[in-house]
Amino acid sequence: MSVISVLTEKANDKLKILEDLTSNVKQIQDNVLEEILTLNTNTEYLQRFFHGKFDKEIFKKNVPVGTYEDVKPYIQRVANGEPSNVISTRPITGFLLSSGTSGGAQKIMPWNEKFLDYLTFMYDLRMHVITNYVKGLEKGKAMMFYFTKLESTTASGLPARTASSSYLKSSYFKNRPCNWYYTYTSPDEVILCPDNKQSLYCHLLCGLVQRNEVTRMGSIFASVMVRAIKFLEDSWEELCSNIRSGQLSEWITDPGCRDSVSMVLGGPHPEVANTVEKICNEKCWKGILKRLWPRTKYIETIVTGSMAQYVPTLNYYCNDMLPLVSTIYASSETTFGLNLNPLCKPEDVSYTIMPNVSYFEFIPLDGDENDVVDLADLKLGCSYELVVTNFSGLSSLTHRTNFRQNRRLFESLMSLSTVSSTVPCSRLSPISTTQTKFLTLSAKTQPIRRRHDRSFTPFPTLIHSNHPLRHAFSNPKSSFHRPHCIGEAGHSDTTEQTSATSVDDNEEARRSESHVALFVRMLGLDNDPLDREQAVEALWKYSLGGKKCIDAIMQFHGCLNLIVTLLKSDSTSTCEAAAGLLCSIASVNLYRELVAESGALEEITALLSRPSLATVVKEQSICALWNLTVDEGVREKAADFDILRLLITFLEDDDVNVKEAAGGVLANLSLSSSNHKIMVEVGVIPKLAKLLKGENKGSKVIRKEARNVLLELAKDDYYRILVIEEGVVPIPIIGADAYKSFRPDLYSWPSLPDGIKVEQTAKSPSRFGASELLLGLNVDEDVDEVDEAKTKAIVGRTNQQFLARIGAIEFEKEIKSERPGESQQNQNQNQQQQLTLLPCVDGVARLVLILGLADEVAVSRAAESVADACINEEMRVSFMEAGAVKPLVQLLANNNGEGVKIPVIRALKNLSLSRTVCKRIEAEGAVPFFINLLKQPEISLSITEQILDVLAHILDPSKEMESKFYEGPVNGSKADTRSEALDGSVISRLVQIAKTASPNLLRKAISVIEFGTVIDPTMDTIISEDITTVLDVALHQRVLDEPENEAEELEKHLLELEEAGLTISAASRLLTKLLDSESFRQTVDVTLFTELLRKILRSNLPLHYKDWVASCLVKLTSLSSPSPSINNPINVEVTLYKTIPSLVEQMSFFSSTPEAKEAAVLELNKIVSEGVPESTQALASHGGIEPLVKLLEERNERCVEASLSVLYNLSMDSENHTAIIRAGAVPVLRRIVMSQRPQWEKALRLLRDLPV
Repeated sequence: MSVISVLTEKANDKLKILEDLTSNVKQIQDNVLEEILTLNTNTEYLQRFFHGKFDKEIFKKNVPVGTYEDVKPYIQRVANGEPSNVISTRPITGFLLSSGTSGGAQKIMPWNEKFLDYLTFMYDLRMHVITNYVKGLEKGKAMMFYFTKLESTTASGLPARTASSSYLKSSYFKNRPCNWYYTYTSPDEVILCPDNKQSLYCHLLCGLVQRNEVTRMGSIFASVMVRAIKFLEDSWEELCSNIRSGQLSEWITDPGCRDSVSMVLGGPHPEVANTVEKICNEKCWKGILKRLWPRTKYIETIVTGSMAQYVPTLNYYCNDMLPLVSTIYASSETTFGLNLNPLCKPEDVSYTIMPNVSYFEFIPLDGDENDVVDLADLKLGCSYELVVTNFSGLSSLTHRTNFRQNRRLFESLMSLSTVSSTVPCSRLSPISTTQTKFLTLSAKTQPIRRRHDRSFTPFPTLIHSNHPLRHAFSNPKSSFHRPHCIGEAGHSDTTEQTSATSVDDNEEARRSESHVALFVRMLGLDNDPLDREQAVEALWKYSLGGKKCIDAIMQFHGCLNLIVTLLKSDSTSTCEAAAGLLCSIASVNLYRELVAESGALEEITALLSRPSLATVVKEQSICALWNLTVDEGVREKAADFDILRLLITFLEDDDVNVKEAAGGVLANLSLSSSNHKIMVEVGVIPKLAKLLKGENKGSKVIRKEARNVLLELAKDDYYRILVIEEGVVPIPIIGADAYKSFRPDLYSWPSLPDGIKVEQTAKSPSRFGASELLLGLNVDEDVDEVDEAKTKAIVGRTNQQFLARIGAIEFEKEIKSERPGESQQNQNQNQQQQLTLLPCVDGVARLVLILGLADEVAVSRAAESVADACINEEMRVSFMEAGAVKPLVQLLANNNGEGVKIPVIRALKNLSLSRTVCKRIEAEGAVPFFINLLKQPEISLSITEQILDVLAHILDPSKEMESKFYEGPVNGSKADTRSEALDGSVISRLVQIAKTASPNLLRKAISVIEFGTVIDPTMDTIISEDITTVLDVALHQRVLDEPENEAEELEKHLLELEEAGLTISAASRLLTKLLDSESFRQTVDVTLFTELLRKILRSNLPLHYKDWVASCLVKLTSLSSPSPSINNPINVEVTLYKTIPSLVEQMSFFSSTPEAKEAAVLELNKIVSEGVPESTQALASHGGIEPLVKLLEERNERCVEASLSVLYNLSMDSENHTAIIRAGAVPVLRRIVMSQRPQWEKALRLLRDLPV
């Protein structure tokens, strides 16, 4: 007869059993070992160590203390179908699954009904213990969140499942005593439901309906209790609806749940629903458990070990009004002990060892290592390693021994290792169990050793089980609570108790890491989604402890894939934790690529694409991308259109953390130039520029990231234009020392930034300076008020000069090189190339201020920035109004080196593209300085080209710049300035340049020379030079001889054709004006230039470049024949190749006015009617038929009349019939005939000529 049977029959008083057990420890332990040995003598495993009788002494001498690996082959044999007597004479009825905390490997442990015997016995004992402390429990029910998990089957056909599922599915649970302790609010069908979500919903529904009957609540582990509360927070509205209607939600499909819960509901309960709804609608859920279940006296759950992190959360939800009770300590191997002081604080929990359930031995950690102590011989104040031998396995734990009323107590201090087994009589130390996952653990593997020949390595004495693993791992997360109460639940009122044994940080880290394997296993797809949620949340908190913690997680292969799959969850908490954990892992360089390869990028993109996503999930997901994109290889994968589109959307998010994270990802992506194109295409520049320009400064982080992105994009010339177009200007960072040379005018009469003085109207200064303060701005007789550009210039100048005076103009820190091998020279060069971005108003003013400094390097960089920023008329005028022209001209006049002059000339060249700024440049006296530079033969070709650019813009007659010369002086300029500047030496230099220059430089030189014909009507200076050679070179363009279809690159050919057209147009214009000179006409070879121009006229040169070619040809013809006829070959060619195509364009342009179209068709009718040879062929070949047909639909009768006449002439050639019909002429002509319009006879005649 077993010990437990004898004791149960011997006493009805359960507390008397406790006294008997603890007062006869030695005898009971000897009986337990004898029973174990008697039952298992004939097992194959035990036969290795003895032959014949097997008593206690032989057992201790021969049976070694082993590890799980030693007995694993025997367990595997039974699992594969061999008889149970390999390891146990009792039939093996199944296998228990361990927690997997030993290196992450899950272990199977054989068990039989003996295990449930002891577990039931302990349950009965704890019922009587708690009754002594809490009264009135028998008058209510327990709301216990019990669940079963899906089980697997071994090759032998035996089930493999967790210890809790084994008990709940056994006959022990089904046939449990009918007393108050085993009376639950939930039916058994709910507990046994395989779908944990449906089961949890039904648990809550049953508990709420019977809310006034609940006297205690709980779960096996505290994490499940917290999960239930979180589920209630998300589902209380639906639960109230079910209670109010008396019907279960349709998504509860489990038949057992539906039938049993419907009986519990028993119909509608509107009063209960209203009460629950009112309580749950409160903003803060602090103390919610006590309000929903007012009769509840305590919460029964495991709160030691890793579950200690949930203590503050549970205290928050019960408002510290309900004790947290941990009743027993059991594992898959055995049931160890009972908590005889259940109402103690969680950090003070200790358990009384029950000597009847297993045979316990203890290895002292202090003193003689060769002594193994029995349970009855323990000494107070010593620490031991526990070795267990039991009917279904054994385990070990390191603990501290205390004595209370002769009961052996041990604190819940567990030493976890890679050993785990339930082989009878095998002595294993230490082990891993399923239910020890709630303890504070520390890994330790002990080798096989015999009792007479052992060498022990002392185990560390561990601190109490409820010592926090680490701050980030143990603090309750705010997501467990409502946003209104963040911070309240995160604070724990319990203080850490001083341990009797000091423990260093390394030991604490080992305990923390031992939990990782458990939580990684809980991520498995076979686990309940709510368990996976709790696991990933715990791992996320743990990962915040740094790289060592992340390394502990990443040692388990495949965990990344499990984490990534959680991003698909519908739970906000799960997605947030999974994304946060990926963010932590991606912060380590070693794992960044692994995260990307696990499919995290794709899943994060899909997650962020959800229409409604919680802010915390967005933040963590984008932060994960932020860390991932640090790696250049990942950046290329992440630069996807969908990701970029989402990131741009998040730049406008209400949450500043989301905006900052999105900006950080974009900043990382911009570091790879290959990503710039798609970033620009998706619209990054306008969004980021808006953040920089906004009057509301906002977050410094997002502004910094926006600036970094735009600066990276601005390294490309084209993208820099797009950035400036959005109103932000790149500004060089020159260092605070450079601004020390700035000398503001402390007292001077006010002036506008461009130098215009304010009129002084006061006859005498006022006593208190009001005359200087209240100034009437009478700037110019042509200007009535200060325009917007001047206003911005004044504001910008005031801001920048103020910052310069107080020494706060430049806060940017120099960027140090992060490459250790980079030379000091390269570092200095990088620092000199630093830029920042400012809004247009401040940026323009800053650049103008820098132009006036003494530092040549700063001035040259500012001039380069001015040149880059002059992208449109608005920017050029802004610089002019800000006063940039005057210092640039002064820098040109000073004896500066090429390092300054080249960027200054380039800046003036880009500014001169504006006709308005050209006037100001000339008014500041820039032309003589350019001419002087041009005269110097040693200047480089690039400088020469830029000087000619500026002069061509200022002096180009095609822009009618000569008109302003005759209108009078501009701001005091003299009328003879140009004539003095363009003397014979300059013309000679220009001719010299033109003879050997590129087509672009040739055109500019010709343009400046042409201006000489305006200021010197005699043109003697120009004619005296070899100008005909220049014209000959300009009119001979090789690109005109190259057939378009033979060009190597069509785009390149078109660009060359465009450039040639500009040069030919300038040369033709100059030749036309030179023909006004008698002396030139006598020396020029008219025939040569006539043939050249006719060839150009017949070429494929764009039509608008042939204007001056045609004019010059007509003038040459008039010189040779004062009365030319229409049939003159030159006139005919001009008509065919210039006039007719131009008229067709005029008719075809959508923007052409009706009057212009009428004039064009009338002129075409005149040309065709006069019989110009091949005019109809030229008209048809240039696409004139279709616009003529469209004009037939006009209401203008003159247009219709002329169009019909031209079309009739075209119809005389049968080759044009198809084109006329294809253009849609037939329906239009029929409408004209049918409506009897004035032209119906001509329309009818044309119809008759067409083949219709």
